[in-house]
Amino acid sequence: MSNQRSYRVDEPGATKPDFVDWLQRVQTHFGRFSWDAGGVILLALATMTLLALFNLTGGLLLTPLANTLWRWLGWGSVLLALSVGLAGLALLRKRQHQEERVRWGRVIAFEIAVFFFIILLAIFSGTSLEKAPAFGGYVGWSLATLFTRLVGDLWRNVLVGFGLLVSTILAFDLLTK
Repeated sequence: MSNQRSYRVDEPGATKPDFVDWLQRVQTHFGRFSWDAGGVILLALATMTLLALFNLTGGLLLTPLANTLWRWLGWGSVLLALSVGLAGLALLRKRQHQEERVRWGRVIAFEIAVFFFIILLAIFSGTSLEKAPAFGGYVGWSLATLFTRLVGDLWRNVLVGFGLLVSTILAFDLLTK
């Protein structure tokens, strides 16, 4: 019996595949479908959320999600679900129109417009904490209360109206070029 010892020498470039290598292989094989899969997932999530918000469906995850969104955002939760659906449509369109770029300024202006909208809804409720979930939610109520403490009732209404008008004009590019 020979007592030979075999030594294994690893080459410097040869390493065991890890999770990142696996992700890269998945991206190589299925990458062309990633935009479509993301768009379909976002559209499904938006549809399920909208149905749950209007009590047309429920479930172990959807009912608490809908209740939390209503409590925190009020009618802004519907805008959030619609925004997720629009993002899904944009991902589905991305594959056909790859030269289009995301206009982040318009996206941020739309988000600011939504915040001003839920503040306005909270103002309509009389900035009442009890009525907050039915209108602008706790987020709208807290922002309306903050604006009231900073500038007073009259200036709060003026600033919120002006902010909503300006951010909506910027978000939807309503100014003529």
